[in-house]
Amino acid sequence: MRHAQKQLLIARCEAALLRQRHLEEILNQAKASNHKKKTKAITYLIRAEQNRRFYARYRYHTKPKAPGGLAFVNAPDADGKIQPILDKQEMEDTLLEFSRTHFAKAEGTPFTTEPLSHLLEYDGLTTYGNKISQGRPQFDRHNFDEPTQAILNNLRQKVQPGTDITHTLDYEGLMDGIKKWPERTTTSPSGRHLGIYKTLRKHTLEKPKKKHGAPEPPPPERINQGRDILFLIFDIMSIALKHAYPLKRWRTVWTIFIEKELGNPDIE
Repeated sequence: MRHAQKQLLIARCEAALLRQRHLEEILNQAKASNHKKKTKAITYLIRAEQNRRFYARYRYHTKPKAPGGLAFVNAPDADGKIQPILDKQEMEDTLLEFSRTHFAKAEGTPFTTEPLSHLLEYDGLTTYGNKISQGRPQFDRHNFDEPTQAILNNLRQKVQPGTDITHTLDYEGLMDGIKKWPERTTTSPSGRHLGIYKTLRKHTLEKPKKKHGAPEPPPPERINQGRDILFLIFDIMSIALKHAYPLKRWRTVWTIFIEKELGNPDIE
């Protein structure tokens, strides 16, 4: 095992050099065989990889980044003095509490001043918030200006109680979405990389034919191909949507904090 790990490390260190030698060898073979089209393609590939390495070095020297995550943050204590926070859990709690307060700020706007700041509080889940949702803001009891009244009127619930608001998912629409979704985008901290879904979508032994407007085909009785697994994922999503129940992995949200000034971990 140690020998294999050592050989893997050596191979990774020499990968760029081996790749360059391999391309040069193929290029020489193409020239010797007088394959002009192949020679041109390999020459273009070598030049493209050289440009990629050049710009990678350029970005490294012109836009240096921190070597890793934050080891500490500087935050004011109870006396207003800036003190470093080294404990991981305390640092996370401090950053989250700062974000909760910071992103909720809109000082001077109607929702941060009386009477709305008292009537709606932080989350709006109050008696008056329910009245706004029901379309009964009671403007005669409060002195709101015209723009504020317009906002409160538009916050009323658009769907009347008892109305069926069931939403259904379309399997083929999900497949098209996975196909068009750029793989370079961030998906989820759960470890389910978008490339897994794209691979499952492409793994098709026999693609069922579907006429326009026809109902969705029934799920397979046994798993034979990648799309069968996507059928199961589709069913789980449909059940969660029908019962308004978020899956456990949907409840984890990652907030990324980036230093505005390199090497300066001040929270403000």
